[in-house]
Amino acid sequence: MQLVERLGGRAWAAAAVAALALAGARCRCAAGGLGTPCGTNADCNPGLYCAPRTMQCTATLPGTDGAIGPGTDAAPGTDAAGGALDSGGGGPVCGNGVVEPGEQCDPPGPACTATCQVNGDACAGGVGVLTCGSAVSADNGMAGSASLNADYGAACAADGVYSETGPEVAYTFVTPVDQRVTFDLVPLGADLDLAVLSGAPACDPSTCFAAMGTSGPEQVTIDAVAGVPYYVVVDGFMGQAGAFDLTVSCAPPLTGSGTCADPYVVAAPGPTATSFDVSTCGAGDDLDAPPVGDCDPGANGADLVYRIDLGTASTVTLDLQDVDPGASVDTVVYVRADCGASTGMQFCSDDFGSLGHSHLDLFLAAGTWYVIVDSYDYTSGNGTAFGCGDVHLAVTVGS
Repeated sequence: MQLVERLGGRAWAAAAVAALALAGARCRCAAGGLGTPCGTNADCNPGLYCAPRTMQCTATLPGTDGAIGPGTDAAPGTDAAGGALDSGGGGPVCGNGVVEPGEQCDPPGPACTATCQVNGDACAGGVGVLTCGSAVSADNGMAGSASLNADYGAACAADGVYSETGPEVAYTFVTPVDQRVTFDLVPLGADLDLAVLSGAPACDPSTCFAAMGTSGPEQVTIDAVAGVPYYVVVDGFMGQAGAFDLTVSCAPPLTGSGTCADPYVVAAPGPTATSFDVSTCGAGDDLDAPPVGDCDPGANGADLVYRIDLGTASTVTLDLQDVDPGASVDTVVYVRADCGASTGMQFCSDDFGSLGHSHLDLFLAAGTWYVIVDSYDYTSGNGTAFGCGDVHLAVTVGS
């Protein structure tokens, strides 16, 4: 496993490597700093705590609004980790240069409204329009850039896009036909990350659904829907800015039928992030979740199969979420070396904070692996019917 440390040297002790592998995380700064692996709060520098979900040092205190500083806490007191909060209380102050809870940007400007909300029109216009075959050479500190978003939600944080305190530039992409679109970002010195957003309001960080953040080139692939605007954002990790090359390539939609005999094939020749928005309705119930991890047999809902061919041992992150506005999907995702076998090398995640969210952080050997998107079909005690529906699968392959 190759580890990337962004602040400091790249040599790590064997114990640190083992801890990071168990956490399924990637270190991006100095020991004890933001993003480093941890077991308890004592492993983190002052002002940080050990997040139980990622087992990484983070600045967001559990049980608070996520901000630390005068006038930002919802109420004076202590957080769930036992650390003291400030006693300023009150709400956000638009214009103080600090993005506080309830604000999307600060201070106001061309891309930030007088109430400290992202100016959707400015973001949607961005600095340019991308099409299939585009090749752009630019700088994230160029004219038209902004410094609005430092974080892009939990889903994209899991792909390594967080602490993006540098300036960002946004490009608009709209495809005339449904197709798979790949965005390749090559930073030319600075540490830059790539995120793809879609939804309303335009460029709101909560609409990020595909991203990649490493200290090298970034690649994100999406299933683009005809006529839907996508905002491709190049942002700077920890305040960085610099030149980059950005290219766009397009290909026909994913092929396959989603079965063991004819799986959807995920191209993974190297580090990449790709996502799939699919409906499980109409798929067969051919497979069942293994009794590993937090999973129990009995996944009697529709299932879909994806195949990943790894040329080298790699980190693989899988994030599956129910995104159906009109149905409830109790998701489960599992990985097998042998698609149809119920024994052998398997990994599984059922509930990751909610019934409709499943997540795996893995380190897989080179070879062929099968990712099964599955669900449970039942009616709960309160009358909620769980079945098939629309789901979002994000696949990130590291190195």
